[in-house]
Amino acid sequence: MQVILKEDVDHLGFALDVVQVKRGYWRNYLRPRGLAETATASRISELTASMERRRAAEARNEDEAHELAHLLNRTLLTIPAHAGPQGKLFGSVTAADIARAVESVRKMRLDPRKIELAEPIKALGTFMVPVNVFAGVKAEIKTMIIEAQASEEELARMAADAERAEAEAVAAVEAQEAAAEAAAQAAAAATEAQADEAADQ
Repeated sequence: MQVILKEDVDHLGFALDVVQVKRGYWRNYLRPRGLAETATASRISELTASMERRRAAEARNEDEAHELAHLLNRTLLTIPAHAGPQGKLFGSVTAADIARAVESVRKMRLDPRKIELAEPIKALGTFMVPVNVFAGVKAEIKTMIIEAQASEEELARMAADAERAEAEAVAAVEAQEAAAEAAAQAAAAATEAQADEAADQ
């Protein structure tokens, strides 16, 4: 059966993707957790129209710009390229190459002029590529330039590394938020204690 994802689901798809799943998976996992809805003809039509508007990747206002930036920030591109023994590319990866990769992954066209590469990428590695989405709204696309002859095992390792790095970043943010909340609670408790002390005097 076809369902529309309400949120990103690992190994299945991103929010608003229309995906094919088994009825048992829908009934026992996706539906109880509110992760998806049934894909009716009218909803698919709405999503198709929305996707067509988004394909141009041209935000008409700040809200659309933030939505597009959020999508691009969650995008991981893997671009194979031929390189020498030291990891230097025989050619280079340009803004146009990245725009084509975005279209392949996200099914939307991104104007290469919005991709702010100071110069073409000329080495293997992982790069955070800045995109000027809208006035005052920026995004970064994680782009992995890999050896064109890389094995499936190497691709899997690099993908696992990227997932681990993302998980570590999320954990770091959560730790900072927890520390900030603890500090705020301690400050509030101290203020309350001082107020009680003043009232007793």
